[in-house]
Amino acid sequence: MIKKVISTVFILTTFVIAVWFSYLNTDDISINLSFMQFSSKASIIFSIIFISGWLFGILCSFFYVIKILNQKRIIKSDLDQKIEELNAHRASPLKDAN
Repeated sequence: MIKKVISTVFILTTFVIAVWFSYLNTDDISINLSFMQFSSKASIIFSIIFISGWLFGILCSFFYVIKILNQKRIIKSDLDQKIEELNAHRASPLKDAN
């Protein structure tokens, strides 16, 4: 419950800050990328840059998560093999010391 409230407050705060930022930055910015040039409002350019950085971060973390999941799969397989081996040893008959 408290997690939902905090998430909702965070999203609403972010939205209000974004609207306020857009209201304050109505100037046009011209960007030259050598092969193309365009101009747009500052708030739109900053939003595009922010979203691009966010997507790049998700992409980078995606590869890390895939690596972790692969390691987890390998460890789980190894654990299952060790459990089967242990159960086989437990089921084998005991040999007397005679």
